[in-house]
This record gives sequence, C-alpha cells and structure tokens, in this order.
Amino acid sequence: MITIPNPTPFRAAIAERRRVGRTLSRRIPGSRGHREGQAKLVKLDRKAVYVRRESIHQLTRYLVDNYSEVKIEDLN
Repeated sequence: MITIPNPTPFRAAIAERRRVGRTLSRRIPGSRGHREGQAKLVKLDRKAVYVRRESIHQLTRYLVDNYSEVKIEDLN
C-alpha cells in the first residue's frame, strides 16, 4: 500500500490562509483593510484549490502509468 502525503505547497497555502484569516478577524468590517484581507483570503483559497487539483491529477496519472489495474472498493 502506498501512502502519499499532501503536497508541501498545499500545507504552506493552508498555513498562510490561517494566518491571513486571523489578521482579517482583527480588521474593522467595511474598511479598506478588511476588503483587502478578504481579497487575499479568496486568492489563497483559489490557490489551495488549484494545488489540490493538480496533486490529485498527478496521483491518478502515476497510478495509470504504473499499474495495469486499479480497483476501487466502496465501504458502504
């Protein structure tokens, strides 16, 4: 069984998102700083989505290239 960890850029994006979220919570709603913080948070969310999507693509590509059969088990 192969265990593949989350990619390092994803962990970094999540850590940065946590930091920006904390600073955003200290801003006054409606202020320029609050709007800029929200924009930065949205940008980091988008980055995390793209990094996760790319890592899933790379994993599935690896499985297809290295194995002749892939079986999926549903535990329900």
